[in-house]
Amino acid sequence: MAKFDEPFHVNLDTQKVMIGGKSLEQTKSDLEAGVARIGGFWRHPNYFEAYLHSASLLIEQGRATGTLDEIGLPAFYLQRHAIELLLKGLLSWLTSISDLRNELGRSKQQPSDNLKDALRRSHNLKKLHGHILEFGNVLDVPLPPVDLGNLIADMGRLEITETWSRYRSSSEKSKGGARVQVEHISEEILIPIVEIQERLDAIATLVSAREAFGETYEDELHDIWAQLNADLGRA
Repeated sequence: MAKFDEPFHVNLDTQKVMIGGKSLEQTKSDLEAGVARIGGFWRHPNYFEAYLHSASLLIEQGRATGTLDEIGLPAFYLQRHAIELLLKGLLSWLTSISDLRNELGRSKQQPSDNLKDALRRSHNLKKLHGHILEFGNVLDVPLPPVDLGNLIADMGRLEITETWSRYRSSSEKSKGGARVQVEHISEEILIPIVEIQERLDAIATLVSAREAFGETYEDELHDIWAQLNADLGRA
């Protein structure tokens, strides 16, 4: 029987972000101390799941206390950051698949400099999603569900800048080249925060790998990568 350096605890009621749970004693102690315990062999957080779960909890609290107006912007930011993390994770799978094909001599396709720069620095959801569609087509691999692109487009109609949900205003270049200050919420706006969360939860179920031998989009990309990696090991 395999033995691990750290004990493995399971609590399926609360495990959404990390593989392992905590002992009942540790859970009680941490709650009393008011601390969050993350990291280690079993408890490295999945960043996408962390932001997705946090948005869900915040919205639940907003509905329960009648404070959706107050939590609207932070919840939207958590949602859009979760999507950014998901997109960058998918782009990383595509670039890894490309790298392995090149090592095996099966392809000469390389991610563009724009794609690599976006993966490192961009917070623009439409741009990141566009790179996935474009490079996915180049690699001839499956593309993510259209629901993902539809949600990004709908959220983009609210975001007049990438920092709309984080700051009151931002500075942008005008057509003439001069920088102008953009007020983010100059008029009343409706954020369908609950609907966005419901759609995002459904997309996560279709896209994010959450169990071994799953059938999500990320699992499909992993299977392609795993076969290539095995072929490289035999080469």
